[in-house]
Amino acid sequence: MVDRYLILYVKAKDGRAHESLGPALPAAIRSSILQHQGEAGLEAASPSLSVLHYNHLAGVAVVRIARSEHAKVLSSCLKMTLVDYKGVTVKLLKLTGAFRVAKTAAAEHIAKLMAPLKLGPDQQATAAMLQEKLAALYI
Repeated sequence: MVDRYLILYVKAKDGRAHESLGPALPAAIRSSILQHQGEAGLEAASPSLSVLHYNHLAGVAVVRIARSEHAKVLSSCLKMTLVDYKGVTVKLLKLTGAFRVAKTAAAEHIAKLMAPLKLGPDQQATAAMLQEKLAALYI
């Protein structure tokens, strides 16, 4: 199976970093696909849909999807307005077909988004842990 990787920017409308968005993101994407593409679209996309990484401090998510279904999933993701009962806006940062490129692009976008932030010691430790998780990610 040939995959596509979506690098998404998921920002809460209240401007805060919500750690709870990460576990709720796959269910929200599936719900959006069901709402916008119907049951047939959800059945086609579900086997290959997975959220590989989510950095709640930067709001960057890496989503893997089959190449044949990526357009449907992308349109549904961009139409999402709620994740875990929190208002969000979703933007596409990059679409790629190579995992290594997706991982590098996600790391670059996270670094760019995190640079202007003034983080406390706990948040810096969390950011380092999330960066290590992304670096260790392997498919």
